[in-house]
Amino acid sequence: MRNVITLRIRVALLRAGVWLSPRRYSQPLVNAAFNLGRALERVGRFQDATAAYRMAVAVSRSLRNLDPGSSEGLAGSLSTLSYCLCRQGRHDEEIAARAEEIALWQDMAADRPELVKSLHDQAIAFHMAGRHAEAVAAWAEAIEVRIPLAAIDHEHRAYLASARRWRADSLAALGRYGEALADLNASVDGYREAAVVEPDEYLPQVAQTLRMRAETLARSGLADDPMSGG
Repeated sequence: MRNVITLRIRVALLRAGVWLSPRRYSQPLVNAAFNLGRALERVGRFQDATAAYRMAVAVSRSLRNLDPGSSEGLAGSLSTLSYCLCRQGRHDEEIAARAEEIALWQDMAADRPELVKSLHDQAIAFHMAGRHAEAVAAWAEAIEVRIPLAAIDHEHRAYLASARRWRADSLAALGRYGEALADLNASVDGYREAAVVEPDEYLPQVAQTLRMRAETLARSGLADDPMSGG
């Protein structure tokens, strides 16, 4: 708690400094707000932490107006806010923050690793919010950017398998069982390929995905459907 009080004082002083010299004090204020947010999260004060992260976003946005080259800082602030909202189950707010973050990464470069991860996380947020049609569309974009990376890296192959498994869950929620089963088949294949390199990490994922496939198949009545993989 003493650390929280110290950080609050630092934030207050830096906010005063920003009024005097925005260019000099804005980034230190962003950093202090981040540190305050993390300290508040550690003691379970998630709403107060959210307010601290929102301050970091607001100051980062002002800093970007002063220096258009600081988009990366704003995207990072939005990412931190998004994760805090996610941990509270506030997925609709998380989705809004991630949408702005993704737009910034897309403006900077289409192949940034941060963009790939943000698209993945946004699709999960749609799923967790029960917005399954939007989740399916978001997964399509997340999977598209992941496919070329999966061709050269087993970790991306595992993320791609995870993305397809998540999408299968949303497809099944929409009653699109044939597509869901096709994604689950691809997910099993992806995890098996990743398990060649890291068996302890990914063989359990193969087993979990096979169980999910069996459950989906049982619900679907598509045992003889060609898309189900038999």
